[in-house]
Order: sequence, then C-alpha cells, then structure tokens
Amino acid sequence: MAPEQPHCFAVRRLNPFRGVVEAVDAGHARAVSVDGLIWQIQIRTKRPVRSWGSLGVATQARRYHRFGSWSEADGLMRTPVNPELDIHLMLTAWEPLSAVLPVCLKRLPFPLEDRFECWLLDRHRQPLALLASVAEERHLQVATPSRWRAATPGERGFGARDRMQPSPLDTDVQRRRRHAELLEKQVREAAGPSRWFLRDGDGNGSAIESVTGRVDSGDIRDKSVFPQLTVREVWNDSAAGALVAEWVKWLAPWLLTLQNLDDAIRARLEPAACARVMQVEDQYRLYPRIIDPQSVNSARVEAQLRQAAADALATDPGT
Repeated sequence: MAPEQPHCFAVRRLNPFRGVVEAVDAGHARAVSVDGLIWQIQIRTKRPVRSWGSLGVATQARRYHRFGSWSEADGLMRTPVNPELDIHLMLTAWEPLSAVLPVCLKRLPFPLEDRFECWLLDRHRQPLALLASVAEERHLQVATPSRWRAATPGERGFGARDRMQPSPLDTDVQRRRRHAELLEKQVREAAGPSRWFLRDGDGNGSAIESVTGRVDSGDIRDKSVFPQLTVREVWNDSAAGALVAEWVKWLAPWLLTLQNLDDAIRARLEPAACARVMQVEDQYRLYPRIIDPQSVNSARVEAQLRQAAADALATDPGT
C-alpha cells in the first residue's frame, strides 16, 4: 500500500527576512528545512505532564518533538529523545515520512501558503514593510511585531555609504550593524499603523480584521502597491533609497527564494547574489526560477571549491 501523500508547503521567515522554510507534513511527522538539503525531523506525540506533588500522570500534551536530522545523502541522524516518550510510536510515525521525503524533494521549492500578511503602512496608509505572515486564519491573533527589523541584533549586517560619522574605535561589525539600525530607524520614522491583508492568487490584497478575520470589502489593494522585496525600495530621499538598495544587495541570495517576483527584479538580484557564493550554494535549491543559470552555476562551483579548501585545511592544518 502506497504511503499517504504528504502536505508540502513553504512559509517566509520574516522580521528580519531570511528566505523561506520548506515543510513536508505527513500527519504525526513532519520535516522542515531552510535550505532544502538538511531537514529537521519532528514527531508529534504525547509527553506526560505531571502535576506538582503527584506521583501519577495528570494530563498528556501532544506536541512536536525533535527526532533527528535527515538528508538524502546521509539519511537519518537521530537525536537523543526524552525516555518518557514512546520511541516505538515515534519510529512508526517516521516510517511513512521517510518513504515520501525523497520524492518530495524533487518538487522543491514548495508553494508559499502564508497568504495572510501583516504590513506596516506609511502615513498615507500604503504598504511600507512586511512584518509577519501566517498560513491560517486562526493564527491572526498572535502578537504582531511593533517594528520592522533589517537584521538580528547580533548579526554582522551590511555595508553602505556612511550617513553618520563613525567612531574610530568602531569595529567593522559595529559599523555594518549601524547601517541596519539606520535603515530600521528610516522605516520607523516613515511608518504609520500596521494592517493585515489576505493576498489572493493574483497578488491583490484585501484588508482583514485580525481579531475576527472579517474581510473589509472597502479596502482592497492592487498587487502593485505591495513591495515585492518585503520593503519599499523607492524613497523621496536619494540617500534613503540607496540605503535600502544596499540592504537588498546584501539579502539577494535569500530574496531570490521569494515566489512571484517579476523577472526584471530577479535579473537584478542575481548578480548581487552571485557575489556571495556561499549563500547562493546554500539557497539555490529554493529558487523558483533562475534567469542566468550560467552565473549561478559559476557561483556554486566557486563555493564548492572554497568549501573543499576549508575542509582540507581543517583535516590537515599543516598543508
């Protein structure tokens, strides 16, 4: 008997944006990946929850537990599992997923399903930056981020033409992180309220009430008003626009994982992405379309050569 067809889908990693998460859901087992190569295996099972002072089991909570990591080349590498969990049931749940996962990989990238989008609007109530997205209406009531982030607090960040006087004591990392902070401040100063939208198959967005999920038929936006790269690129101030452009170049390897990008935008992103060969090698499996395969392949070859050299040095530091 053939295993049941799993649900294959993707969602975006937002605030800060870092590409997409691919998922294969087979009911009680699922696999998730941020690069399409290494998959974290999670099994949904019951874990005993003991009440304080009780020798018995008060309740049983069903949730996902990490079971291991999997790749097509190396197979499953199991992680230590809480002995209170039923290992036999977890192995039983893994079996149907293991049978279909290699087949699912041939369909990468999976379609994005996070059609509910929370946008930070500008003072004219037009979409400015994408804050969050969810795949299901029942998740609309989760806390909405109050501010947009260009990078994580501990991230190296991106370089740009300085609009501030750097301290001579700043490290390169500190200077580059300040550019991300400057961009976040730029977006924050231009921002108004936030609003949830439901995007349809054509990309148009209908405003919805986050608490009730009710569609506001009087507030429907054409797809052209939603920035394709998750934040507005056109600004009245040329320096502000240049700062966004540097952020886009830095994130290009991940921005190429976005689906429904215009070919002109994708063609603009690819040269910037290929300047970061290791990131392209990490993300290329999730690119829905490649405009210049030769350049992307060249970047991948360079990344593989660099990795081989690094591996050789780690094996024999004396070489």
